[in-house]
Amino acid sequence: MINSVLIIFGEIYIRGKNRKMFFDGLIKIILDRLAEARDFVFVKEQGRFVIEKAGEGFDADFIIEKLTAISGVNRISPAVKLQDFSQDLIKDFNQDNNQDLIKDFIIKEVKKISLLFLGKYKNKTFKIITKRANKNWPVRSRDLTVAAADFILDNTDLKVDVLQPQVTLKIELRKSIYIYEEEIKGVGGLPYGVSGKAVLALSGGIDSPVAGYLMAARGVELEAVYFHSPPFVSEAAAAKVRDICAVLARFFKPVKLRIINFTETQLYINQKVDKNKTTIFLKRGMLAAAEKIAAASGAKAIIVGDSVGQVASQTLNAIFVIDSAASVPILRPLAAMNKDDIISLSK
Repeated sequence: MINSVLIIFGEIYIRGKNRKMFFDGLIKIILDRLAEARDFVFVKEQGRFVIEKAGEGFDADFIIEKLTAISGVNRISPAVKLQDFSQDLIKDFNQDNNQDLIKDFIIKEVKKISLLFLGKYKNKTFKIITKRANKNWPVRSRDLTVAAADFILDNTDLKVDVLQPQVTLKIELRKSIYIYEEEIKGVGGLPYGVSGKAVLALSGGIDSPVAGYLMAARGVELEAVYFHSPPFVSEAAAAKVRDICAVLARFFKPVKLRIINFTETQLYINQKVDKNKTTIFLKRGMLAAAEKIAAASGAKAIIVGDSVGQVASQTLNAIFVIDSAASVPILRPLAAMNKDDIISLSK
């Protein structure tokens, strides 16, 4: 039944003169991710992108799986596009003597598809929302909503609840007509890479990958660095960081990872610095090195996974001392998050 997938984006649409850059970036990412998909066409609608069926190899589930991991995509909805209008009706669409005929045809088709969506439910409450984005259609939103709802009431045991429905069916009249029920949450944010580039300082723990994910979802391209100090840490730690980058690559492009041997620096700091201050000095050293990597790669900031007050090295005093080791902006997207929220997002 599903023959199209609606892509709903959010804040990109409210951009100003640079909106085209954001749209072009998002379209490129979508088409790159769907390179393995078959028998589809990409359609631009006002306020929507649509992936439409173009052959028997169309795989909506595969397409949805790819789309849910793209930043800039807020929601994805598997939909039915009404595409069985006769050529005669299309040809004479704007002639007054065909308006009632077209209206009757639309209502008949919408009622049929609405029952296919909602007829599977028993003892539920429902609501139908119709949006006529294209005012050229010769049927009002309210008329279509009422006709479809009446048909559902006559042919099922469902009841209407416009305030807190258990099931909501949406009908959108655009260049074509789309009907859908499910809205699958996407990453949201901005297309990957449109906000510039930053170096992500990975530690191998939970916090820094989440910090990288959040910034990447704001359109920041990531280049990761991991400071490796054998024998103080095992080779398994470096392998874990590689795995983390592979997970991030599922949502964004493959993340370049630099593994820097930091053993000599750590030994020096252990010898020269009071043990109560070694963490502060280690972090300063890592930031100084990360800044050099940023300069070499064209990155404009460094991302770290600090949450204010979580540990002694993440108090405001400690952050002030650590950040003075670098002159580029230090981004802390987890600054105000508690550990439970960070763990939940990590999972």
